[in-house]
Amino acid sequence: MTSKDFKAKYGYNNKKGVMTKESREIARANLFKNYEQSVIENLLIKGFDTRVKKGQTFIHRPRGSKSHANK
Repeated sequence: MTSKDFKAKYGYNNKKGVMTKESREIARANLFKNYEQSVIENLLIKGFDTRVKKGQTFIHRPRGSKSHANK
């Protein structure tokens, strides 16, 4: 279920976030506390191989498992 589906199902405004301001501040504080692992290691280092390279063309790959792609 996407956040858009969740908001529609439970009557939330689709233009606003679901998290409270307090929850956002806690998540933000935890991000900065674990910056080395959460940003540098997970996004920058591990994400290097998944980035689009110069001159690379887009190839559509189906999401999910192989059995899901055959449906």
